[in-house]
Amino acid sequence: MIYLAENLRRLRKAADMTQEEIAEALSVSPQTVSKWERQETLPDISMLPALANLFHVTTDALLGMEKINHYNAISAVFTAGHELLRAGNKKAAAAVYEEGLKLHPGDTGMLCDLAMVLAMEEDEESLVRAEAMLRKVTETNNGKTGYTARAALCYLLEKRGRNADALLLSRQLPHQRESREVIVSDLQAGLDRDSLNGHIRYICLGE
Repeated sequence: MIYLAENLRRLRKAADMTQEEIAEALSVSPQTVSKWERQETLPDISMLPALANLFHVTTDALLGMEKINHYNAISAVFTAGHELLRAGNKKAAAAVYEEGLKLHPGDTGMLCDLAMVLAMEEDEESLVRAEAMLRKVTETNNGKTGYTARAALCYLLEKRGRNADALLLSRQLPHQRESREVIVSDLQAGLDRDSLNGHIRYICLGE
């Protein structure tokens, strides 16, 4: 019920009601409603229908089930993709992400993972697609996913024989797995293709 407090607060304000008015309608104390909204306590399950009816919404909407189901569906794609990649089945992992993106076309994390799987292939078509996808993620995401895409793109550029481009991009990275220092050192050392694939796999899986 992670979204209950957020939804309760939003619905109450949209209805222009005070916590005291909610409390009176449900025969509870205003302090109880306040604790619900601060997520310190949760309403008894038997009270959920009354709360939902008060705001003219379904209990699913009150609990935020749409968001929860969306999150669970996306998580299932990542879990399946990572398991296949760990087993060495890159083509099946790519297929899982391709299907996932049909249902969740705006998910940059999923696009990033698909790109990294393709970046571990050897055919030029896959590598070209991977680069385009990783660049798209770096342009649209400035958070963790964006840094992950930049790190993977460094190794992919090196794999494609573009050391200068890879080094230039690597100097824009933060730290650790996507570390500027580590990746600059790796690129200057001159890694073979298996090592480059291993680094991209490590960025993707974290292991």
